Amino acid sequence: MENKATDIEILIKTTIEGSVRSFFLNKQVKTTHVLDKIFPKERRIRSLIGGLETSFGSRVWEPLAKAFAKQNGFEILNEKEFNNTLIPQTIPPEIALCYEKWRTKRELTKNTSLDGYIEELKGLIKTTDLTEVKYGKGTKGKGVDIWIKKDGHEYIYDIKTNQINAGDGNKFNGHIMLWYLYRLIKEPECNITCQIAFPFNPHNTNFWKKEGGKASPLIPSVDAVVEGEFWNFLLGEEDSWQKILSTFAKLGEENFGDNFSDIFKSN
Repeated sequence: MENKATDIEILIKTTIEGSVRSFFLNKQVKTTHVLDKIFPKERRIRSLIGGLETSFGSRVWEPLAKAFAKQNGFEILNEKEFNNTLIPQTIPPEIALCYEKWRTKRELTKNTSLDGYIEELKGLIKTTDLTEVKYGKGTKGKGVDIWIKKDGHEYIYDIKTNQINAGDGNKFNGHIMLWYLYRLIKEPECNITCQIAFPFNPHNTNFWKKEGGKASPLIPSVDAVVEGEFWNFLLGEEDSWQKILSTFAKLGEENFGDNFSDIFKSN
């Protein structure tokens, strides 16, 4: 058991180190600001760290999520294939109407499960002529980040920033419902779970107490998962988030950031 924990820690560390190094490789601050005249070093640091924070989802969380899933026996499917080739370019009217009906119902009625939507969707798909449906690239901003499979069940995730804006809940709900629609039109018998993933909780209180209003109509633990709930499932182990946190702490203790000190110096 100790060897396995060590292997996981190495996995986390190498993933984080590689992702951060990749971001800073040949990195340059190309934009200018009048504050460069007053705070040249601070402005440069803000620009670089801000860029790392913005890209953290794709550069760190996504690779780490896939590494965890692979370690736990999941098949890592190609999310680019989903986003760029499997999206129906036209949706039959009766199916589109089903989507709109349930999307509105979810927005107006709290804690409405998607089970009824999925069941109705599958029934419509089985009785609708889909021979003319063409597949291709989806709309930017509505794609998925993680697509994995285990024991015949597929899982789709979109990793989001941990602080939600007003209206994001409705937007995320629409995206999840579309992913079910897209996948089931292509393969009606597919067993699939679609969720929004918040990789960590930035608050000193329960995430849903703080963000639940803005996240509505997403149902906690059903339509969206937070922090350890997400990582524990992927890795198949408890305390996965604690392992991630301790790795960041160790990188700090080892002064990993000093590797990039020259980049932060103002010109």
